Amino acid sequence: MAYPVLLQVTGRLVLIIGGGQVAARKARTLLTEGAQVIIVSPTLDPTLIDAPIVWRSEYYQAALLDELQPFLVFAATHCTHTNHQIAQDARHRHLWVDVVDDPSMSDFTNMATVQRGPITFAISTDGASPALTVHLRAQIEALFGTEYTILASWLAQLRPHIQQTLTDPADRQRLWHTIIASPILAQLGAGDQSAAQATLQRLLKEALP
Repeated sequence: MAYPVLLQVTGRLVLIIGGGQVAARKARTLLTEGAQVIIVSPTLDPTLIDAPIVWRSEYYQAALLDELQPFLVFAATHCTHTNHQIAQDARHRHLWVDVVDDPSMSDFTNMATVQRGPITFAISTDGASPALTVHLRAQIEALFGTEYTILASWLAQLRPHIQQTLTDPADRQRLWHTIIASPILAQLGAGDQSAAQATLQRLLKEALP
């Protein structure tokens, strides 16, 4: 079993070796999270032609790792032998590497995710069944709608004030649970933000001094 984490890649250099469809998917996700992406490959997937990446049209050499010192490395070529060599070279330099066609050679792997504003659902079957991962992702997407995005943003705005006003951690915990268990999510799911806000304000008035 692997240890799940969320990595902050904003502003950090990520090296992808390979320019095919898998590399393109990795690049698009990393760009969304603010990473600086360099792709090393003689060819490049057409979907990345206008993407804000640095493309180095060349074959992999270990010296690239010394030159660039990336935060993360993705071995995403079409050659298993090359990917394994990249993994060995990266590990020798204490760099984290994901071998996209061989999780057993990887220091980390990506999980399927569902995003709802600041909420991230991550799904992994540890390589046992990609089909089951796709199924679980669809189930989560159907279960959790935009009402969770809205409530999460409201709670984030309230948190500093609540922490300052309710000094007892038990009181804060009780209020958060009361809000989440209230009709607010159902009201937001029905599209009635006014009713949800009214419920929230009532609960805050009852709980805060």
